Amino acid sequence: SASGERVMEIAYPDPTKDKKDLSPTDYTVTQVTMGTSSESLQGEALSAVDSLCKKLQEAKEEKRILKEQNKHLLQALQKMGSAPPTTAAETPEALSQEKINEYAKIGEQGMAVSTWRDQILKDSEEVIVKFMELYQNIGQANKELQ
Repeated sequence: SASGERVMEIAYPDPTKDKKDLSPTDYTVTQVTMGTSSESLQGEALSAVDSLCKKLQEAKEEKRILKEQNKHLLQALQKMGSAPPTTAAETPEALSQEKINEYAKIGEQGMAVSTWRDQILKDSEEVIVKFMELYQNIGQANKELQ
């Protein structure tokens, strides 16, 4: 490579595989030429981190909305449990089993989505940390080259 340039290899894990199931062959190695293009690379890393941060904010907001909806659902459930039956069909017995099962299912789905969101948030935060490390490495390489 030309003077003042250095080739750096970055390995990306296969995003379709679970982290604990990754084998050395599940990484894609990309060669990055450091030096003249490292400023643009730093820019790319920063904008990638920036867009990840935005996505993270959106996910956190969606999670907040989900929690809010779950809260309303639970309140509605509690009200239903204590509300007097309006028709003969809605005796407490009839109300309890069918409706409670129905609402329990909705509640479970809400919880599952919430857990899934938490995992995504955790993964995104890890990716951002990795990006920051990469960004610092690029900065360090820049200093060494000057």
